[in-house]
Amino acid sequence: TTRTTTRTTTRTTTRTTTRLTTRTTTRVANPTTHLPRIVIYSTSFLTGSSAQQWSQIGEQGLKLWQWGTPTATNRPRDRRVVGTVIKGTGLYPDTLAATVYLSSPWITTHGFSNMQVTFTRFLGVAADDLAIVLACPASSAPLCQILWSNGAGTKAVSDKTWTTVTYNVPFGPEIPYVRILFGLGPTKPGPSGVTSGP
Repeated sequence: TTRTTTRTTTRTTTRTTTRLTTRTTTRVANPTTHLPRIVIYSTSFLTGSSAQQWSQIGEQGLKLWQWGTPTATNRPRDRRVVGTVIKGTGLYPDTLAATVYLSSPWITTHGFSNMQVTFTRFLGVAADDLAIVLACPASSAPLCQILWSNGAGTKAVSDKTWTTVTYNVPFGPEIPYVRILFGLGPTKPGPSGVTSGP
């Protein structure tokens, strides 16, 4: 079973799509030297090779996260994205038993503070389905930190257009590597034919 969409993606409710980004950027500032913000990692997903650096975690055998040119009418010009539903009707599976993540490559963060992640999204997700963004360090402690979620799967999200968002990454300069995870699921069956998104 899948969910439907009028069209809104990582980007209405009741069932829609998760589209992830024209650009994902991790920016940092060093408060000790008061240097301007610098970019330590950035990708536009313009090429397949850049998308291949990202990987899916969970639901083996299900290719949930996809790379390509989105069909949304208001898509950024000449852009590629990675998302759960980037073409066609904008329907994501309503039978995910657990969260399926899209993981960035490991980003070198040693020596950096006040980090932020910025990305462009077009999200539609039902109130009873979970969408979440995590930052995870390459160490056993601290644990992964939630950067954003739709109320732990309790709030519907219905983006009307591509939106750039920025979240703080709460790790200090002692953390050598960090990766960003974008997750969808678990999801629950719902009524078919309900639309979401532009």
